[in-house]
Amino acid sequence: MHGAHLDANVVRVTYQPLAYALSLEYDWTGVATGQRHDLRISAHISDENVSVEVLTPPSVWTQRLIFTDTTDQVLTYTLAASEFDAGNVSVRFVDALGPDVAPSDLWIDYVDVITTAVAYRLDVSQTVTGIGGANPTLDIEGNISAGGENFDVFAWNFTAGAWGLKMGSVFTAVNEMHRVALLPDEILNGTVRIDFRDRDPVSPVPATLTLELVQVSTTDPTSGLPSIVLLGVGVIAGIAAATAFVIFVVLPRRKSSSDDAETAPEPPRNGRLATLGGVLAKGGAAPPDPAIAVGDLRPGGVYLVDEQKPAAAMRALEHVTRMGRSGFVITRRNPVDVQRTFKLRHTKIVGLGGNRDSGSGLVLAASLDVMATDTGDFLRTNPVGVVLIDCLKDLVEGNDFPSVLQFLRGVVEQVSAGQQILLVSMPPGILRGRELKQLAQQLEVVRIT
Repeated sequence: MHGAHLDANVVRVTYQPLAYALSLEYDWTGVATGQRHDLRISAHISDENVSVEVLTPPSVWTQRLIFTDTTDQVLTYTLAASEFDAGNVSVRFVDALGPDVAPSDLWIDYVDVITTAVAYRLDVSQTVTGIGGANPTLDIEGNISAGGENFDVFAWNFTAGAWGLKMGSVFTAVNEMHRVALLPDEILNGTVRIDFRDRDPVSPVPATLTLELVQVSTTDPTSGLPSIVLLGVGVIAGIAAATAFVIFVVLPRRKSSSDDAETAPEPPRNGRLATLGGVLAKGGAAPPDPAIAVGDLRPGGVYLVDEQKPAAAMRALEHVTRMGRSGFVITRRNPVDVQRTFKLRHTKIVGLGGNRDSGSGLVLAASLDVMATDTGDFLRTNPVGVVLIDCLKDLVEGNDFPSVLQFLRGVVEQVSAGQQILLVSMPPGILRGRELKQLAQQLEVVRIT
């Protein structure tokens, strides 16, 4: 038996340095489909930058965002189609510079994926007044030759207080006339309300309805002959996202000589029309420069827009609706032409229907009561809406200045009490100085630059 002699025993221990590493992953499944998908994150760091990486299946991680601030940041990234992966999205948080020996913190408020789905919707209403006689019939001639989905036609039931379907998907690529009898409950005091709607209001595909004729015809009981009570103007109504058209039907009244004397503007001097500010300044000191930028239009502001440049007020509305406000336009222009010319978002366009008969001395009398009701409904449901009255001349000629002024006072009272904005366009030479001064007492005169 042999023994072992050990003089010393040494054990060597090697310590690896401590390293802190961040690895946090979020995985979504079944994210809703749409035209766009945005990754949105609110977070902040303590000291070390943090990268956000998005997975491209099966295994490629790509840095898309980086947090660098010790106060909350909200960062957004639009996902690529390959990163969306049929609704399966993966995101992870990692150290921007890799692991290190010092600990650090990341605070996350929220992480979400936002789906944006664009839908095209048509909702066009027409109010027909002055209907008399027996056997009222709604006659509509139109087509969908431009392509897209079909459309339904509704009539308002005044007794039930609801829309009733009158024509369901009747339009084809060929222009055809469609007729349907109107029920007694669908006429009230000679008034019929018609509504055109697309079949699929959430469709991402645009479509077009072309209307050649809209009329309500009756049989005159005294003559037994068919009598067309009202003819609508032919309209091509293209579906636009968040845009609606309404047509006010107007009744003729004879323009008297006193109307001519009251509303005639002063003749231009040296072939030039005076500016609105110049007219208001007659007999007194010159007013301050009314120039104002669109961005300076304040909530609760009511403005009389001196239109030295045509359509300045319409351009201003185009800008504010692009910034997120909803719009309501009363205009003499063709609503379809307005939509095509100006990029108005979330805007309801109200057109004054009918044509002036200069030979007979007739002017158009639009219903201020109906306009006041529709404007009030818009303001009640759109707390940051913008109202543009783009037809002051026609309103005055169709009614009288005191009535129009009273209508405007009602709108001013509603707008000035909230966050909405009122714009009244005033081309040169429309009203006389006394009437302009009355308007200027209600509205702030501006020239939008």
